[in-house]
Amino acid sequence: MKKYDNEVKAFGKNLKQIRNKKGMSQQELADMCDIERSTIVRVEAGTYGVGLHVIFAIAEVLEIDAKTLFENVN
Repeated sequence: MKKYDNEVKAFGKNLKQIRNKKGMSQQELADMCDIERSTIVRVEAGTYGVGLHVIFAIAEVLEIDAKTLFENVN
């Protein structure tokens, strides 16, 4: 859905920044969330939007509140 491309990109940017601050690789995050690394790559690039189950898994692994991933996402 092209309508929300900017929001998906902002979400991906937030994820990448938080993951990097935590010192975690894409592979580590993917493994701990039980998803493919390619999913993390696409989310961070802003080319793929994930469902709520994955968002909550990512937040849990990163030890953050899920709403943190949506900061500055309009």
